[in-house]
Amino acid sequence: MSLRAELVRLGLRWFVKRKIGPATTLEALRRQDAFLERLVPPPPKGTQATQVDLDGVKAVAVVTPASLGGRLVLYLHGGGHVSGSPALYGD
Repeated sequence: MSLRAELVRLGLRWFVKRKIGPATTLEALRRQDAFLERLVPPPPKGTQATQVDLDGVKAVAVVTPASLGGRLVLYLHGGGHVSGSPALYGD
């Protein structure tokens, strides 16, 4: 894990989890997610994120200058889908 990612993780743990606490309503959860999305650093320069539909499943295709043609990584978010969006993962 990079130093930047570790600092973000620690900052979120210290400030966000302690101050906001668990969201009790759907609206509170959406506000909390919108706040967290603003903390996600932008992707590296030259990165292109494209919304795609994979036979009815919404996804984001991400291509970087270092990407090799014909090779893909499928990332599946672990755990139950409760909240969040691709923006929380730096699409």
